[in-house]
Amino acid sequence: MELGEEYFTAVVPGGKYVKATHHGAPDGLAAATAAVLDWGAREGVRWDRRRAADGEHWSGRLEVYRTDPRVEPDATRWETDLYFRLAD
Repeated sequence: MELGEEYFTAVVPGGKYVKATHHGAPDGLAAATAAVLDWGAREGVRWDRRRAADGEHWSGRLEVYRTDPRVEPDATRWETDLYFRLAD
């Protein structure tokens, strides 16, 4: 790891996840997320999340940035995997 690079280690909750890959700049992630959630609503998917007064809480939801912008500066070529945990 280079000085100043951010990372963390943690354990991802076990279970089944839906995975979608977003191709493009990060400013498209909100629309990609909405598309997955809309698909889930149409298909009757039950997500492992709960709603509370302070917002929505997911037991497992990840964004995995597969492209290093230092290697690929063209944001239109970036790939990000989105993972959403399914309810048991």
